[in-house]
Amino acid sequence: MTTMKGRRETTSIYLRPGVLEALRGLSEKTDIPVAHYLREAVNDLLAKHRIKVTEGRAVNIPGTRKGQR
Repeated sequence: MTTMKGRRETTSIYLRPGVLEALRGLSEKTDIPVAHYLREAVNDLLAKHRIKVTEGRAVNIPGTRKGQR
């Protein structure tokens, strides 16, 4: 597991109780924090939509279409 470096900001999200329970269970089983899994999920989503984040800025990668999945 890598550690986060640089500036961080906080946010709140709403999850269904079952989703949160599953995340907490996975976290306990693997000894990896829930926050790490959430950051990984966000990074995967941005990569899926070909959005690169550098120095705190989001940049669309050329060749993507709006709404493309």
